[in-house]
Amino acid sequence: MLCPSSQTGKDYAQKLTKLGLKAKFVPSKSINLKAPYIKVLTLHSAKGLEFPFVVIVGLETGQLPNIKLDLPPDEKTAIINEQRRLFYVGCSRAMRGLMVCGSAISPSPFLETLKDYHWLNLSNS
Repeated sequence: MLCPSSQTGKDYAQKLTKLGLKAKFVPSKSINLKAPYIKVLTLHSAKGLEFPFVVIVGLETGQLPNIKLDLPPDEKTAIINEQRRLFYVGCSRAMRGLMVCGSAISPSPFLETLKDYHWLNLSNS
C-alpha cells in the first residue's frame, strides 16, 4: 500500500491491523519484500521498488496533491506537477494489479486524468 505521507501510512497500517490484517508501515531502506504482512510505505519510499499488487490511497484534495495555499501560482503549478509525477511513479510500481483509492466527497484532481475505459469504478454512486 502506497500513501502520500508517513503519517497517513502509519494510520492505514494501524487500521488494517485492527481489522485483523497483518500490516506494517516500513521505510524503503528496511523493507523485507518476503515478509508475510501488508507493506505500507510512502510514495517516495516506493521509488525503485516493484510489487505484484499495489494499492494507492490518499487521493483526496489536501492530501495528494498537498499544496500550501499561500504559495505563488507558478510554485503551486510546479508542486502539483511534481506530485502528479510521484503519483504515476507509484502506479508504475505494480507488476500485475493496481488499485487506486480516492475520496468520493473530496476527490483528488489526479483522479480526473485516469481514463474510464482502463478502470473499474467501484464508487457508491
